[in-house]
Amino acid sequence: MHFSGTDLSCMRGGRAVFDRLSVTLAPGDILTLTGRNGSGKTSLLRLMAGLSPPAAGAFSWQDGPVTEDPERHFSRIAYIGHADALKPVLTAGENLRHWAAMREPAVSVERISSALATFGLAPFTDTAARYLSAGQRRRLALARLLTVDAPLWLLDEPTIALDADSRAVLYDVLKQHRDAGGMAAIATNVALEIEATRTLDMAAFAAEPAA
Repeated sequence: MHFSGTDLSCMRGGRAVFDRLSVTLAPGDILTLTGRNGSGKTSLLRLMAGLSPPAAGAFSWQDGPVTEDPERHFSRIAYIGHADALKPVLTAGENLRHWAAMREPAVSVERISSALATFGLAPFTDTAARYLSAGQRRRLALARLLTVDAPLWLLDEPTIALDADSRAVLYDVLKQHRDAGGMAAIATNVALEIEATRTLDMAAFAAEPAA
């Protein structure tokens, strides 16, 4: 199932960020978004996730435009933003269950436990998120990817606060997702230790300043 955006333009705070950008993802693709801060990497991910509308252009799946069925689109993506978006008073396990339940009401205890274990968080299942380190909070946010069935992963600087071992886990999870026919678009300012299908340099689509 292909996903694409055509002739996209983005405005932020009344300023044009990028223009005339097109992107396509096919099963097995990993696309990295690169460019200086402010070039629109996060903005493009938010457009792809349906969190913001493009100023121009449109997104489509192989079976129809995103605007035709937004709920279908949301069911096909997993978006992990720059912020971890955890509730500090909830435990690691509760945070993961609450997030997954919005998408998979019948998500199993076993799947939650497996996601926590994959990212080395099993010992912290009953620990409130406010007591977790920055790296542990980031791993908990990323563990969400393993609790739902979503073909398209949208990741904003996923390696922030991760040590070498945790980055290796993330890369392995990404490879498994790719090998199963999944897709990912990753905004990053660092080189990832995983083979990307291609790189999209946001600088190539910088909007021309108004005259």
